[in-house]
Amino acid sequence: MRANLLTHLDSFKWEDLTIDRREQLDSLILALTCATENGDKIYSTPGMTELKLKWGFLYEIISMDHISKLKVCPWLSRDHQRMLAKVINSSNTQNQSKSLTALCSEFASENNAWFGIDPIDLPRYVSDETTWQNMHSNNVDSFYSSIDKSTKYFKRFYIPRLTVNANGLSKAIERGHEHEIFKRLDVPTIVENKVTLHGEQIQMHFNDKSKSAINLNGEWKHGGFAIPKDAVLKLIEWGFKVNL
Repeated sequence: MRANLLTHLDSFKWEDLTIDRREQLDSLILALTCATENGDKIYSTPGMTELKLKWGFLYEIISMDHISKLKVCPWLSRDHQRMLAKVINSSNTQNQSKSLTALCSEFASENNAWFGIDPIDLPRYVSDETTWQNMHSNNVDSFYSSIDKSTKYFKRFYIPRLTVNANGLSKAIERGHEHEIFKRLDVPTIVENKVTLHGEQIQMHFNDKSKSAINLNGEWKHGGFAIPKDAVLKLIEWGFKVNL
């Protein structure tokens, strides 16, 4: 599933070119690379190519030669210029969307976010590889009940979490209301800052010959066997990252 990313105009209003922005631009290059490889679409906000600052138009930074860069912004690399060229020259959306609200209206029920450099304190804002990853993970989480769990997209971006009440599930297993292969659900002790004791994960234990147990992320804690398909479907329903 691709995303629609709209350039955040304010994040490119660089009135002072003496401020070193290389770290932010390096991070944005990584985000753009990830987005391009995933098929995400970058849209330019209307007005991007006409953005005039105290020193000139933003697009002029793309064609700045080496001598000019050394005088004005020595932190700017050729890779930064290439990336900025792609961002600034990206097409507008068909409806000329200028805000995330407008973008979400134009591409309803799709994955939409801002795209720009830090620091902008906004939700759904992509500025580096981590925020790009989080955007897609949040999208998977939002559509968990309806998304196809067998797709590469789901497997790449899903962050395992228990989707049902742990106590309720434990009691259902204990009372024999779930598949007979399930023995018990173990939930690790949570310590300060929500870190689990000894780094343990939520685990499902089985009634197989090896007394196997699988972590929430789909890795075997110990043992291992071919889980019946109907039991696998249950695990997926409960949030375990296991393959069909």
